[in-house]
Parts: sequence; C-alpha cells; structure tokens
Amino acid sequence: MSKAPILIAAMVAATVVTTTVRAQISEADALAAIESNNPTLRAARLETEAEKAATAADGKMPDLEVEVGYLWPGRKDFSVSQPIDWSVVSRQKRKTAAARDTLAAASYAAARQEVLLEARLAWIDATYQAALMKVRSRHAEAIGQIALVVQRRLDAGDARQMDANAATLAYAATMRQLTLTSADRNAALLRLKALNGGKEIAHAEVAFAPVRMPSDFETWYAQHARRTPSLMATSAQSNVAQNESREMRMATAPQMTFGFAGEFTDDEKFKGVTVAVSLPLWRGRTSRNAAALAAEAAESRHQAACANDRAEAEAAWERTVRLRQAAQEFRVAIGRTDNTDLLTKALNAGEASVTEALEASATFYAAEEEALAAERDFHEALARLMASDL
Repeated sequence: MSKAPILIAAMVAATVVTTTVRAQISEADALAAIESNNPTLRAARLETEAEKAATAADGKMPDLEVEVGYLWPGRKDFSVSQPIDWSVVSRQKRKTAAARDTLAAASYAAARQEVLLEARLAWIDATYQAALMKVRSRHAEAIGQIALVVQRRLDAGDARQMDANAATLAYAATMRQLTLTSADRNAALLRLKALNGGKEIAHAEVAFAPVRMPSDFETWYAQHARRTPSLMATSAQSNVAQNESREMRMATAPQMTFGFAGEFTDDEKFKGVTVAVSLPLWRGRTSRNAAALAAEAAESRHQAACANDRAEAEAAWERTVRLRQAAQEFRVAIGRTDNTDLLTKALNAGEASVTEALEASATFYAAEEEALAAERDFHEALARLMASDL
C-alpha cells in the first residue's frame, strides 16, 4: 500500500479550507441579497403595489353621468348627474381600503417568509454538507494512516494481504461517500443561486455558528403571534370583512343622485337641478345579512388560526428543545471518545487487528456524522420555529 490515500485525503481537506479562505459571506448578507434578487418576491412586490393601486381607485366617488339628446325638429336636452356613495362620504371606503392594504402587505410578508425560510434551510444544508466533507476527509485520512501501518507490517511479513485489501476497500468506500457529499453541497449551492435570481452565493461556512434559542415560550410566542404572516393575514381578512359589512349597510341605504338638467328649444329654455332617490326594497336586507355573516365567519377563522398556530408553535418549541439537547449531548460524547491516535498506536504495537482498527474508526466517524446530523436537525427546527423573525 502506498501513501497515495493519505495524500488524496489531505488534498480534499485542503480544498475545503481553500474554499473557506477564498469566499466570505455571512448568512445575513446572503438572505439580504436573496430578498433583493429573488424573482418570486419581485413579482409579489409588484402584485402588492397593483392591489394597493386598485384599492385606492375603488375609494373614489362614482363617475359623473352626462347625457345629451337632440329631438327633431329643434329640441335639445342636456343633463349631468353625480351619484352619491355614502361610504365614500363617511370615509368608510377609506377604512375598507386600509384594511385591504394591510391584507395585501400580509400576503407579501407570507411570500417573503416562505422564500427566506427556504433560503435559510438551503444555507443550513450547504453548511452541513461542507462540515460533513471535513468529517469524511478526516475519516479517509485515518484509514490512510491505518493502510500505511498495514503496508509496513506487510513489508515486514507481519500482516496478510487480505488486511491490506480491507484497508483499500474501506478507503475507497469513504472516498465515494466524500464524492457524494460534495455533489450534495453543490446541489444546495445551486438552490441558493436559483433563489438569488441566478446569481452566485459565495457560501463559505464549514461549521454551524452558535445560535441562541429564546428561554421562555410565553414571552417568545407573544412576539411571534404579532409578527407571523399567517395570523396577520387572517386578522386582516377579518378586518376587511367587518369593514365590508359596514360598507354594505351604507350601500343598502337609500341612494341619492344630484344633477343639473336643461331642455332647450328655439322658443324656450328650461334648466334646473335634479334629485333621484334609489330605494333598495328587495335585496337590501339579504345583502346586509350576508355581509354580516361573512364578517362573523372571517373572525371565527382568525380565532381558529390563532388556536392552531399556538398548538403548532408549542409542539415545534418542544421538538426544538429536545433536538438542541440531543445535539449537545452527542457533541460532548464525541469529544470524549476520539480513539484515532490510540488506534494507530495499538495497531503499530500489534495490540489491535486491522479489522478492529477499521471497525473502530468507522464507528467513531459514523457517530461524528450522527452528531453533525443532530446539529443540522436542531438548526433546521430552530429556523422553522423562528421564521417569523426573518
């Protein structure tokens, strides 16, 4: 067995370090770039502005009605009238428009949270894959060390060829895993690039940064409930429905139209003001009841959303706490059970077989990968829990 496995593993590890040095960007900077460049969010912003513009136009008075007539042999009629919308006069239309603007803003906030949460999860995945590459690089290097010892013992006639073959196969399997991990990291980077509108995100992290979780659920949830877009949306929908109900009551009141009319002939001219009254006798009560029921239903949906959100938040909080504890315990255990140097010494002294050394090395690095996966699971759970802070 040559020293090639050790050199290859060292080159892989050096590649990870070089990537870290060459490109430096924080997660916060990456999310800010994605918020600016993401095409889905750009479309959502334009849709929100369009909805607000349409709402503003809906709050104006109805258009003037102008009528011109000519009757042979010489009569000319002219009239102009202005329907009165009491919901505009009373500013109720403006209140309804403000509620609709709030709903549009909540819809955009939901789209923004969805995109940024997807970006944060992709960032976490890229960090996990980069850290996993380091772990598997060290595993490959450890197997290379074992292979080197086996080669020396084989040259001295103190080992079997099958032991050397076992080390070679173990190394090849680890390098295959390392290659797949590199591909998975590239896939995460491509997801970040797509979210950033096709522009590269220079991800450089190879370890999870320390994060703090709020200490008290009730305090955190009180803030979360005010910020989460889903509850903002159902609250805004309830507010819109209540304002539309008030607007409907005004719309089903007697409607008036004021105007000016004139009739002109060759001999006489008549002109004056006109007043028209529309009496909603047939459908007014039904429309008012329908609007009131819709407002009541919207408020009920909001209350149900609040209850469901709290239950889901409590479950997510408990899961995140347990994942944090598991990640911490795993990391402590890994720090106490690194037998890499002991294995090499035992193998050199003939106190451990090649099979025992390979199995012990595989067990340790498998545990380290599990610890890393536990950290990833905690960071992902925390990202979802704290999505309203994005």
